[in-house]
Amino acid sequence: ALIPYDNVGTGRLFRADYPVSPVALTALRMLLSSAPYKWLQGASRNEGAPSGAAATGAQRCGRIATLARWSGFRGKLVTMPVELSDVVLAYRRYAPWYDALYGAVLAPGRKALTARVRALSPSRLLEVGVGTGLTLADYPAASQIVGVDVSPEMLGHAQQRVAALLDRHIELREVDGEALPFEAESFDCVTLPYVLSVTPDPARLLQELHRVCRPGGSILVLNHFSGSPGWALLERAVSPLAKRIGFRSDFDYQEHIGGRGLNVQSVQTVNLFGLSKLVEIARD
Repeated sequence: ALIPYDNVGTGRLFRADYPVSPVALTALRMLLSSAPYKWLQGASRNEGAPSGAAATGAQRCGRIATLARWSGFRGKLVTMPVELSDVVLAYRRYAPWYDALYGAVLAPGRKALTARVRALSPSRLLEVGVGTGLTLADYPAASQIVGVDVSPEMLGHAQQRVAALLDRHIELREVDGEALPFEAESFDCVTLPYVLSVTPDPARLLQELHRVCRPGGSILVLNHFSGSPGWALLERAVSPLAKRIGFRSDFDYQEHIGGRGLNVQSVQTVNLFGLSKLVEIARD
């Protein structure tokens, strides 16, 4: 059995050397999302080290082994990065239910995103992660829109929406956002709704958005970022399940946006409890 114990961005898992019952697996996951999990992560000071020293990867590995032994597990640590196939599989499961699960609850963020796009009024617009097409009707009618997604099942639902939008210039394509098949500086505006914490390599995805956006254009990133008051514990508890649920719940703004030297123009808090942000980045 593969038992995730760390943020999926690091890809570390605990591999048990023998079959693990669902009850035992659930118990270990609960353990790793509790106070000992913080100790494992080295979120606080490293015990036995000089004051303020951070825990090394080897020390964290030793800590997970200790916790596993306390729980009656034996095994070894392996690296298991998130793959594109994980994302495709997750959204194959989501496709029939996505609108019901995330349509209304994430609608305020989409409305803020599309309102900003209407204000920008781009001639050519690229949406990466178009999903079931929930934003398409609210983009400017005069814009030429290309929507891409890695999930053919999600695109099938989006195509039904496009068919109802008569006299609109909308093209849908099955494309990996980390390897866009478009020439550099092809679009006036690029939107990324609820994708950055899903993709296997967020930094590479942002590089691709920057490449295909023309100088002077805008990149709009709409995403959940962790750290909202009162939600940190839940975000950390859910993070080991990221490969199954299709997104990283523990996703830091400073790490993935703020600290990357991007020309951030504005950051708007959106959605219920302020759990998401709409970030506008100017393409220099």
